[in-house]
Amino acid sequence: MSKVMFSFPEQLVVRMKAAIPQRERSKVLASLLENEISKRERSLYLRAQALEKNEGLKEEMETWDNEFGQDGLENVSNNKSAFTYQRGEVYLVEEHQVQGHEQKKTRPWVLIGATPINRARSTLVAVPLSTQAKEIEGLCIKVYVNNSMVCAVLDQIRALDKKRFIRFEGVLSSHEISLIDDGLRQVLAL
Repeated sequence: MSKVMFSFPEQLVVRMKAAIPQRERSKVLASLLENEISKRERSLYLRAQALEKNEGLKEEMETWDNEFGQDGLENVSNNKSAFTYQRGEVYLVEEHQVQGHEQKKTRPWVLIGATPINRARSTLVAVPLSTQAKEIEGLCIKVYVNNSMVCAVLDQIRALDKKRFIRFEGVLSSHEISLIDDGLRQVLAL
């Protein structure tokens, strides 16, 4: 349980104190917040689902795939229904089409997009994790996955097709996600 401080208009506080016994206030506020968050997540999910069904966008993406190639993607995992695609989850992902003498490889990526959008869309916004990159404030953030320290390379944000996702690797802590959020604000000048 975390403690959070809120500011409310004085008139609302007076009404709350009169209507809700002190021992029940936290429970009532938590319930109200949960309902509001659920409503907003549902709205975001429905908007993302509508975008996913947008025929104009589908045609544009198909044209793009035809012009630039689909990176030789095949559906590499048969058990993707078990994937939850929640923000902060780490997945092993098949890399993009290789160029020249590069080897085809896989690497871990952390999902940074909102969970409702992740579940509705066929693409996911993520950043790669590297064992070679050194921590650099705001660009490469140290995180732990499967008891190994890696760096989230924040300036390498990509939208990846779900077909690329091979295996679930773990979940970052809320503190690590917060550090990534801070870094992304710097990288994206938000």
